[in-house]
Amino acid sequence: MSKRDGGGAIRIAVMATSAVRRAKLESIVRSQAEFQLAGSFEAVASLMSFAHSTELDVIVIDSDLIHDLLVQPTSGGAIVLLTEVSHARSISRLLRSGVRAILSRESDPDDVLSAIYAAYDGLVLLGAATAESLAAVYGDLPLEVEEELSEEITCGSPKVDRQMRTDDI
Repeated sequence: MSKRDGGGAIRIAVMATSAVRRAKLESIVRSQAEFQLAGSFEAVASLMSFAHSTELDVIVIDSDLIHDLLVQPTSGGAIVLLTEVSHARSISRLLRSGVRAILSRESDPDDVLSAIYAAYDGLVLLGAATAESLAAVYGDLPLEVEEELSEEITCGSPKVDRQMRTDDI
């Protein structure tokens, strides 16, 4: 269910160390009538301090320095990260720390808007390179391991059904 049904502005803060990139993010946010630019920051520490004292719906960060994101929890705003970080382990840690969208820093404004909406709605959105990096982690697994992973994800897995039939006899 979309949170957009509740009405009101979507409160967004942006952060980029580059003034040019920050202005671009501000412009993207201001392009949508339903968005409210709540703050604009040059440093993650300033943004996180602001986020702890202000109710935000989405936080958009343009940075390749992920360390600050991993050690400073947010106050509940969904994070959209524009970055060139592509290492699968780093991506996994970012997703576990609350980042809801990861796109290339060179993403076009429509992609950034899609990421903001997805994050706001509680979804996870990954750019193609990010998704490929995560998928590559499983590319070298033997077929049996891939089948086990698939079965664990599937609700009515054949493995469970076979076990139930055997136990019923």
